[in-house]
Amino acid sequence: MFIPYTNRQIRVVKYSQLNRFYTNAEIDNLTFQLNDEKDAWRGFLKHTPLNDFFVCIIHKSAVHKLNCFYDVKYEVKDAIDNNTHLIVSILLLRTRVMKNSQFRFIDCVSTILSGCSFGSYIIHRVAKKLGYYLIPHTIIPCSIGYWQKYLIRVFGLTNIDDYKDFIKTHKLDNVICWGELFK
Repeated sequence: MFIPYTNRQIRVVKYSQLNRFYTNAEIDNLTFQLNDEKDAWRGFLKHTPLNDFFVCIIHKSAVHKLNCFYDVKYEVKDAIDNNTHLIVSILLLRTRVMKNSQFRFIDCVSTILSGCSFGSYIIHRVAKKLGYYLIPHTIIPCSIGYWQKYLIRVFGLTNIDDYKDFIKTHKLDNVICWGELFK
C-alpha cells in the first residue's frame, strides 16, 4: 500500500480531535462532508455521534498525485475545487471491546474515493495509533472480496479453514460475524 503523500498532505485523526489541526471553517467543511457520508449509509450510521469516527483527510494540493482522482465523479472534483481539505475515508470501531484481546473490531470502513487504498490506509494508521489489530466485526455480502484481500495481506488467511482456525485460536466464536466468508 503506497500513498504518495507527506504527513502534511494526508492525516488520519479522530473527529473529536480535528480542532488540533484545522480552523473552525475547515472543521465546518469536514463536518459537512462527514455528515454527507453518514447519510449515504442511511439508517446504519444514523445515530452514531461524529466524535466516534476516525477520518482520513487529504489536502487538495495533493489530489493530483493519485490517478484514481481523474476517474471519480464530478461531485468529488467539485468538492475539492471548493474546499481546502477532503475526507477520503472514514472508520468506525465498535465500542464493545474484549478484555485482554489484541483486537479491536471495525464496525464500518468506507472510502469516498475508491481504488486508491484509502480504506487500507486508514485501518493501518488507526491500528498503529491504537496498538491493536483491527478486524471486521461483521462481514456483509458486498464487502467479502475486500475483507478476503485484507485477511490475506494482514494475517495470511487464504481459505475457510484458515478463517475457522483464526477464529478458534483467538476465541472470537461468539464475538464476530464472518458467516458470509464461509458461503
